[in-house]
Amino acid sequence: MLLIRAAAPEDYPAFARLFPQLHTDDPTPSEERFASALLATTLVAEREGKVVGYGFYELLNSLCYVRNLVTDPATRRAGVGRALLSRMIETGRSAGATRLCLNVKPDNAAAIALYESVGLRGVREGRALRLPWSLIDALPDAPPAPALPAEEQGAFEAHFAIEPGLLAVRRGRGGLVFGSRDAEGPTAVGCFDPAFPGGYPLRANGLAELAGVLRAMRDARIPIVDGGSWRESELQIFVEEPPELIEALLRAGARPILRVLHMAGPL
Repeated sequence: MLLIRAAAPEDYPAFARLFPQLHTDDPTPSEERFASALLATTLVAEREGKVVGYGFYELLNSLCYVRNLVTDPATRRAGVGRALLSRMIETGRSAGATRLCLNVKPDNAAAIALYESVGLRGVREGRALRLPWSLIDALPDAPPAPALPAEEQGAFEAHFAIEPGLLAVRRGRGGLVFGSRDAEGPTAVGCFDPAFPGGYPLRANGLAELAGVLRAMRDARIPIVDGGSWRESELQIFVEEPPELIEALLRAGARPILRVLHMAGPL
């Protein structure tokens, strides 16, 4: 019998075992981060006393955003993923959400078929990119973007079509939000997680405006010792739009890590 339940602190070892199945090359969140930032909206699937999958989601006003959906390779195609997704959908509806979205690798046909079966459709592609901190100096000259006051977050989200409330959620989890504007309005915005280190969400009118946000992130970086991994000398960012900005970053020397398809639909 498959049991879907809320995650508990003692589920961290199972979470840490399953997280690498995302195949994103992201570092596994620490037990402290699991407890402080993920636990409240994480579900686990348990069969015969063993955790065989988990789902992590965020509620952003009317949106239920599925961030992780992972099943144990030994139990795939046994309904675990569908059961977790169904429970997240039920939870989102109970909380008043009317929309559902998530990201998936474009070549994951089985997952895409599952998501299409609940009404999701592909909307756009995004790219995870890594760039050495030193590369930022080679970007167009622009001063570091200032910290964005919390009261201005809504205006920047509306301007750049960022899900309302996402910047507040990221800030509440320790993220630093930077933004720039000119006489006509917002020109760039980005949230920096110094512990990762990564930038998401990230929007800009162009490469010069983005460079200011990246310089602000560089100025706010903290030393990381991670056995010589990329985290010691590089920044990972996730860029969804505009496509021209992704291409400009690649030409500047950013390293492509992951392509994802953003899927969305009614809940």
